[in-house]
Parts: sequence; structure tokens; C-alpha cells
Amino acid sequence: MYTYISSKVACIVIGYLFGMVLMAEIVARVGTGKSAFSIGSGNPGMANIMSNVGFAAGFLTLAGDITKCVVAFTLCYSLFPELEANRLFIAYCALGLTLGHDFPLWHLFKGGKGVTTECCGIIVYEPVWGIVSCVIGMMAVFLTGYLPLGAVIIPVIFLPYAACCETVEVFAVYGCITVLAFFKHRHGLMRVIKGEEKEHAKLL
Repeated sequence: MYTYISSKVACIVIGYLFGMVLMAEIVARVGTGKSAFSIGSGNPGMANIMSNVGFAAGFLTLAGDITKCVVAFTLCYSLFPELEANRLFIAYCALGLTLGHDFPLWHLFKGGKGVTTECCGIIVYEPVWGIVSCVIGMMAVFLTGYLPLGAVIIPVIFLPYAACCETVEVFAVYGCITVLAFFKHRHGLMRVIKGEEKEHAKLL
């Protein structure tokens, strides 16, 4: 039992360490000589970098953040085979990745908003439902123009699957990731409610 619990904690720690690698900061420093925190909205994420540095820089940021997630998941899978049942190593590592991205120790716990890490954690855990959740979230952004709305819709759409098809433990872990999404986007959501949020993209 002790080993089982410690393996879950280790997955969170590994995820956190990889999550702290903010690719937006690296891309911004190399490409502009400036910190991602001083560019545009100050959020070290793909959308901000793409809007203010360029498409290529935004793509590199996304690719880098996806890569760090894949490496973290692979490492946890290799080290903790006892968590392969119910794919718990993915769930706990995804929680750690999101915590590390959102609250990096090296930047006094001020980080990004964890959209890429939450999406990776959902898609890797359950590809079909994960992709459906992400597509619905992206459609919400394209139709309304509000990035915060799509960011919270993605984990919310995934939760019914976790509740119906997975264990209570898995539901609880992804519930925590959902709470983190709402917390990190709380200001943007309030601006949406007040009609003050900037529209970033629209289909209609």
C-alpha cells in the first residue's frame, strides 16, 4: 500500500518538474530576448506567443509543451507499472504537469494557465473522448471568440466520461484539474460575464 501511494506521489512530482519547463519562456527568450511574462498579456502560453511573436513561435511553444507532457507520461509509465491499471500514472502525472505549468517554483508559483497540459492529460488518458472534449472546447472558442470559455469547457466535457466510465479516484483527479482550469481562468471568465473579454477568434 505504501509503495502504491508513493508511486502516485512520484508521478505528481515528475509531472510537476516537467510542467515547470515553460516552453513559451524559452521560445520568447531565444526569439526576442524578452521574457514571455513581459510580452502581450504576460501569459507564458501558445496563444500569447503566437499573437505577439508569430505563428512559428506559437507552434514551437505548443510542440514543446506537448513534448514535455509525452516525455513525463512515458517516464511515469516506465517507472511505475503498478499504476498501469486504470491508467492512473497518466492521471496523476497530468495533475502534476498542470500544477507545474500553472505554479512553477522557479517563478514564485506564477506560471501559465495549463491548457495544453490539461488537453494532453485528457487525450492521452482516453483518446476518443479526449479529442471530442478538445474539439468542443475549440468550437466554443471559434464561435464565441472567448479563449477562457473553451479552456474550461474542455475538462468539464471530460468529467461525465470519468464519472460514468472510470473509477472515483480517476474522476477526483480530473476534477482537481478542472478546478485548476477554472481558477486560472477566473479573471477571464469574469470578463466574459461582464462583456469585457477581448474576442480572439470567431467563425460566425
